[in-house]
Amino acid sequence: MKPEEIFQRFEKSLAEFLKADRVLLEVNANERAISHKLAEHIQDQFLNW
Repeated sequence: MKPEEIFQRFEKSLAEFLKADRVLLEVNANERAISHKLAEHIQDQFLNW
């Protein structure tokens, strides 16, 4: 996989995280909770890894 594709997938993951889980940032949730939810969105983009 090329670096450009990895970056695009990460950007999509971040956009999905912000759309679905922005409230975690708004309520100043624990860093572990935020990183876990972001990781779930990243995992969705890299299913075969």
